[in-house]
This record gives sequence, structure tokens and C-alpha cells, in this order.
Amino acid sequence: MMSDAFMMALVFTVLPPVLPMISDHFGGGSQGRFVAQMIMTMPSLGLIAGGLASGWLVDRWGARGVLFAALIAFAAFGSAGLYLDDVTSLLASRFGVGFASTSITTAAAWLLGATYDTDTRARLLGYRAALGSVGGVISLLLAGPVAEAAGWRMPFSFYFVSLAIFGVALFCIPARRAMAPVPPSAIAAGSPLALWPLYVLTVAMSIILIASATQLSFLLAEEGIVRPSTQSWVIGTGSAASMAISGFYGAIRLRLGVRNTFVLLMVLMGLGNVAIGFAHSPGLAAFGAGVAGLGSGIALPYLCTLVLDQTTPEIRGRALGLLYSSMFFGDFLNPIVFQGLIPFLGIHGVFVLLGAIVAASGVLALWTRQPWAREAPRAIPQERGV
Repeated sequence: MMSDAFMMALVFTVLPPVLPMISDHFGGGSQGRFVAQMIMTMPSLGLIAGGLASGWLVDRWGARGVLFAALIAFAAFGSAGLYLDDVTSLLASRFGVGFASTSITTAAAWLLGATYDTDTRARLLGYRAALGSVGGVISLLLAGPVAEAAGWRMPFSFYFVSLAIFGVALFCIPARRAMAPVPPSAIAAGSPLALWPLYVLTVAMSIILIASATQLSFLLAEEGIVRPSTQSWVIGTGSAASMAISGFYGAIRLRLGVRNTFVLLMVLMGLGNVAIGFAHSPGLAAFGAGVAGLGSGIALPYLCTLVLDQTTPEIRGRALGLLYSSMFFGDFLNPIVFQGLIPFLGIHGVFVLLGAIVAASGVLALWTRQPWAREAPRAIPQERGV
């Protein structure tokens, strides 16, 4: 139930070290680079589509069946680069691996929410985020040496790891199980759209969540900091901070409560991005990325916990699917927002502006009633098929 974060990380960490080799294979030059970039980014469309569809599938076919099918599909689509040489087919397989990845995540999160109570699943969601970060770093470090030894196709074999997870899930997830308590305050309506304020929040948060990964390298380059090794450790500081704090999410939420956890993550993300905006050296940029990474490490399990706490099993699959689609849509909007504002403010100014808005929103939440910040009281367990 926590392995889905690793599957999600594999979607984006397997290929970056081999993109130049893929570009050369498909002709090199601008055409080869375009093909390589499309192969890298095509899963994003599958992730958005998978978020919209997987929740519907989970609510109708059950999380167990969707998880099994998605794990097999993840291996089939992900490993296609081992033998496909047609660009169209390869792009289609990359769309498929994104779709399967979101389906795995939605089904696994549903099972986690159905099995554990509020405090336990908050703790496990934090561990899940940390596990995804560790797995992503490991796969990224292994992909380059594997490609150097066996060619650019071999890293695609990493996707076969989902078959091992399938083997474990086949024996460990029964067809029926006792359900975790459903809070009396959970939304029992027939549509997860009642959570629309949370989805809007998720889109807005995701625009800034991914800023360090997508925009920080350009800010550093503007300052003349172009060495890949320097950029790697600066950007990696944010990932390391996110990984470090994710494991403590459950304890943070238990001690601070829903509202104050939200305030903390927003202030951290905001101030971190403001610091990046004022950075003209690798040290200050790394400090800002680290502070922002602390906020993002709390934000990801926080959003998932809210959906699990505030939905009943009947609509939980669709609610989770919409949450993940909102996340990936925000990721998609990030370059559009930055490119629209950079001509007026410069990239430093955009980081400062967006960071200040996020931090101010967090502080404002101390005095306003947030529709997503409701505590989840305990209720009576149910029995239900999965």
C-alpha cells in the first residue's frame, strides 16, 4: 500500500540520464531532442487521464482488482522501451505507464484509507512519501551506470519491479477485509465534487510545489551557475529535505492538528521560494530549496490524508482520482504561469511573488475557516469488499 509512491517516482527518474542517448538514437539534432523530450513528458498526460478514470474504476470494480491490473499494465507499458522502436508506439506506451501509475496510486491509497484509522494512515502516508523519494533517488543513480553498461534501452527494465509488487499484493490483499472507521463528518453525498475547494487548493499548491524542480535550474543559469554538479546538489537539497520530513508527517499532524499543519507547510513553501527569489549564490538557493522542500514534504501526504478523512468508501476512489489529476494539472500549469510572469518580473521576481502569496495564505489561514481543515473524529468500522 506504500509502494505506489516508488512506482510514481520511476515514471520520471528512469529516463533523465539516458535522454541524450535516446536523442542520438532517433536522429540527434533538434528532431532527436524533441523526440526524447516527448518520451520523457508524455506520461504527464497519462497521469492526468489516469487520475480522472482510475477513481471511477476503483469505485466500480474495487481497489484490489484495479491495483492488480494496473501493476501488470505498468510493467507492460513501462518495459516497452526494451523492444519498441517506433516513435508513435513508444509515445503511446509512455502515456500508458502514466495512466497505470495513477491507477496504482489511487487504488493503493484507497486500500490504505480503508485499512487504517486516521492517525495511523497519516503516519503511513508520510512514510510512503519518504519511500517514494528514496526509490526515486536510487533509480536515478542506477539508470546512468546501467545505460552505460548495457545501452539506453536497459533502464526500461526497471519497470518490471511492479511484477514483484504484484506477487506480494496477490497474497497479501484479501478479497474482503474489515474497514477502518469512517468519520461521521465524512462526505456521504453521491459526488466527490463536494470537495472542490480542496481540488482548487491542490492545483494552486502544485504550481509552487514543483517550482524548484522545473524553474530553479534556469534561475541558477541566469546567475552564471551552470555546472551540472552544482545545480544537482542545489536542487537535490530540496528533495533531501522533503524526504527527511515526510517520515515525520504523522507526528507533526498529530501534534499540530489539521489547521496548524496547513499553516506550517504553506509558510515553509512560501518562505523557501522567497529565499530562492533573492538568491544570487548556490548557498542561498540551496537554503531556499531546502526550506521549500520541508513544506512540500508535508504537503503531499497532507492532501491525501484530507481526502481519506473526509470521504466515505463509496466515493473515495473518485475523490482520490480527482486529487491526483489536480496535482498533475498544477504541475502542467507551472511553466505556463512562470513564462507568463517572467517578462514582467524576471524569474527572481516570480519566485518572490508566488512565495509571498503562499506564505501570506498560510498566515491568513490562522484567522479564517478553511473548508478542507476539518478534524476527522472516529466512527464504527465496517465490512466491505475491496
